[in-house]
Amino acid sequence: MEKLVSVIIPVYNVEKYIDECFQSLIGQIHQNFEAILIDDGSTDNSGIICDKYVENDSRFSVYHTQNNGIGAARNLGLQNAKGDFCFFLDPDDVIEPDSLSYMVDLIAKNDADIALAVTRQFAGEYKPVGEENVVERVHRGHGDICEKVLFDKSDLKPLDRKQEPSRVTYEFFSSLYRMSLLNEKNIRFLPISYGEDTYVCFKYLLNSNIAVTSTKKVYSHRRNPTSTTFQYHPLYLEETKKYYSFYLELFEKYAIEYLPMAKDGLDGQYFRRCISAIERELFMSPKEYSAKQKVKTIRHIKSDKKFRGMFTYKNIKFVNGKMRLIVSLIKMGFSSPLIKYLSRKT
Repeated sequence: MEKLVSVIIPVYNVEKYIDECFQSLIGQIHQNFEAILIDDGSTDNSGIICDKYVENDSRFSVYHTQNNGIGAARNLGLQNAKGDFCFFLDPDDVIEPDSLSYMVDLIAKNDADIALAVTRQFAGEYKPVGEENVVERVHRGHGDICEKVLFDKSDLKPLDRKQEPSRVTYEFFSSLYRMSLLNEKNIRFLPISYGEDTYVCFKYLLNSNIAVTSTKKVYSHRRNPTSTTFQYHPLYLEETKKYYSFYLELFEKYAIEYLPMAKDGLDGQYFRRCISAIERELFMSPKEYSAKQKVKTIRHIKSDKKFRGMFTYKNIKFVNGKMRLIVSLIKMGFSSPLIKYLSRKT
C-alpha cells in the first residue's frame, strides 16, 4: 500500500489562489494523502472554500482558529497529522502532478530521512514545469549533510559568498519529511514571522542520517504581494535578533564543531536582514508614517550593536541595486533629508 503523506496547508485570506493550490494536490499521481487545512482566522471566503473541499473529499480536513500566525497553524497541523511522511504546502502555491510520488520514491530507494528538491518562483499565470535534466545526490552521515547540504544554502554562507550559486536550490517547501523523526525530535515551528520554516528544515537535517537532494522542480512558489514576505513588519529588527539566536542555538546543540562556520553565515544573514529592515521602513511602511517616524526607526536599526559593527563600506558593496546607494547615504548621516525626499516621492 502507498505510504500516507500528510500535507499541511495553513490558510489565511487567499481566496483568489486557493482552488488552484488544492486542485494541484488533488491531481497528484500519489493519491494516498491527507490534506490538513488550518484556517488561521481568514476574513475573506477562504474558510468557506476549505469547508467545501472537506465536504467533497474525505482526504481533506479543516481546523478553523483565530489568527495565531503561520507557525502556530503548521504546528496544529503537525499535532493532527497521521501520515508516514509530511509535506508543507502554502495555499497560494502549486505543486507538479508527480511531486509527492517522486519524493516518496526518492526516500524509499535511498532509505533516506528526507528528500530535498527544488522550489521555483513564479508570478502571474502558473505554467507547468517542462522537461528537465535531473541530478540526484545522496548524502550520508552528519558531516556530509552539514557540509554539502546545510552550508550550501545561502542562509549559512558568509556575506561575501551569498551570491554564489548553490548546487541545489532546495527550500523548506520542496522537501519531504519522515513524520517519525519530526515527532521523535519534537521539531516544531518557532514563534517568529520570518525564518520559522527554514529553521524546521535545518533542525531536521541536523538530526538526519541520510538526505537525498534533487534538482527536480517539484514546488512552484507564487510571488504574492500580499504574503508575509512582502509586508511591512514594525518589529523586523527584533525578529532578526530572535532568528539569529534560535539558529545559533541549533548548532550549539547539534553541530558544535560547525559553530564557527554557522556564525559566519548567520552574521552575513543578520547584516542582510538589517538592510532589509531599512528597506522595509523606507518602502513598505504605512502611508501615514511620517518621515520623522521613519528616521527614528532607521536610527534605531543603525544603533544596533551587532549591525553597527558590520555596517561598513566593505560590507555595503554586497548590497544589491539602488539600496547600495541608499544605505551608503544613510551611513554618511544623510538619513533625514534622504527619507524626507523618498517619503515625498512615495
